[in-house]
Amino acid sequence: ELLPPPSAASSLLHCVDLSGCAKLTNDAVLALAALPDLRRLSLAGCVLVGDDGARALQRMTRLETVDLSGCRQLSDEGLASVSALTGLRSLHLSRCALVGDGGLRQLAALRLLSALDLDGCDRVTDRG
Repeated sequence: ELLPPPSAASSLLHCVDLSGCAKLTNDAVLALAALPDLRRLSLAGCVLVGDDGARALQRMTRLETVDLSGCRQLSDEGLASVSALTGLRSLHLSRCALVGDGGLRQLAALRLLSALDLDGCDRVTDRG
């Protein structure tokens, strides 16, 4: 078991940084979804996190900042789930090689989004 089950203290947790945890999977993101007050989450460099992990993010309705940079399994399909996070203000997707124009269009629903990092997303074009 990678992450312990949530406890009463978990409700005090607002920021989780798991950057560079290369062995972290979508299952761990699902476990994080039990943290009701999470505002900031970094999964940068978690190369095994993909669309199923992004779907788990939908449960974290208070998220304001998400870093999915280097999540190589994340595609446009996963971004459709991220677009449900209506309170999102900052989203980092650099080096997400499977993200393209279709996923970018999904993000148009995020009205509060003020920072978007797409560095190294080679499938994003002028049409996105």
